[in-house]
Amino acid sequence: MRIEECHIFHSKLLPLSILCGLLILFTSCGQSLESHLERGEEFLKKRKYSDAEMQFRAGVNINDESPDAHWGLARTFEKQGKFLETVQELKRTADLDETHLEAKTKLGNYFLLFNPPQIQEAERLLQDVLARDANFIEAHILKASVFALQNRDEGGIVAVLNHAISLDTKRTESYLALARFYMKRNNTHEAEETIKRGISVNDKRAIGYLEYARFLDFAKRYDEVEAKIKKAIEVEPKSIEAREALASHYLSRRDIEKAEKTYKELVQVQENSPESRMDLANFYSLVSRKDEAVKVYEQILTENADYARARYKLAEVFLGRKDFDRVNAEVEKLLSVNDTDAEALMIRARLKIAEGSADEAVKDLEEVLKK
Repeated sequence: MRIEECHIFHSKLLPLSILCGLLILFTSCGQSLESHLERGEEFLKKRKYSDAEMQFRAGVNINDESPDAHWGLARTFEKQGKFLETVQELKRTADLDETHLEAKTKLGNYFLLFNPPQIQEAERLLQDVLARDANFIEAHILKASVFALQNRDEGGIVAVLNHAISLDTKRTESYLALARFYMKRNNTHEAEETIKRGISVNDKRAIGYLEYARFLDFAKRYDEVEAKIKKAIEVEPKSIEAREALASHYLSRRDIEKAEKTYKELVQVQENSPESRMDLANFYSLVSRKDEAVKVYEQILTENADYARARYKLAEVFLGRKDFDRVNAEVEKLLSVNDTDAEALMIRARLKIAEGSADEAVKDLEEVLKK
């Protein structure tokens, strides 16, 4: 859709839902598709997902047939854990660009996460990708995943993964895919040795040390975990994933002081983004410091009233406190933006149950099921 002219509207005459849509519309006025994509990528790298989503949506608004804009949305939704939205955008990307092999292999992996797994759909994509590029590494890793779900011989699966490694022996991710397969089979010795190999081919990347830390946690060697995560931070000081892993580790060990310090450092590293402050607020909520959590959620919403994730969490805290009026106020704000918001409807259903209005709760749950 091409926007010829930006018009001025009187906001008081418009519902909030229309204003939200217009905000996306206005961001595209006078700006090129390329500029939106560039900013979207920058925000995605900084993990400012709501900002990234806004930029990629603006790109789609300018040109709905841009595979790059839909690819940006797919990855943004993926980072936010929005499963169905991610799948939808991956499909759109693959439809618009038949040569987008990364989108197709990622979509294939998502098909395997359905219950039951959509193995035939994944195989169809796999065959298409390999027909276009027989040496596309992620396709071979997808092939191993398909074989595993089909209960193929372990030796055959390992052979496929080793072939993926042979295509680029310096690619750490391929070794880690093999290590994860061994972990699923409880073959801890081979898993650890494979992770070590993955680190050895490029010892300046955080990803290998983080996988080693996850393995050590899996193997219940808890005292060794912190050192591996700190090594990841040492080789990549700007790695947000490494600092998140360290915060989570401290939290799991109930070292609350160190966990809080690390979450606060993450806020600084991520330039005070809503996403980083959400992690800090969720930490406060987990350790039963609800007042501090509420304060952070409210600060986020003061700056960004449309940041739904903060409003969901705020409503849940009030629900736990049985402050039903405030729960209702937050839910109404969410539904004023999107009257089919499934998560908001779920919270309202829980509210109705708590208030003893089971029939009304059932109506909301039926709407959720329809969606």
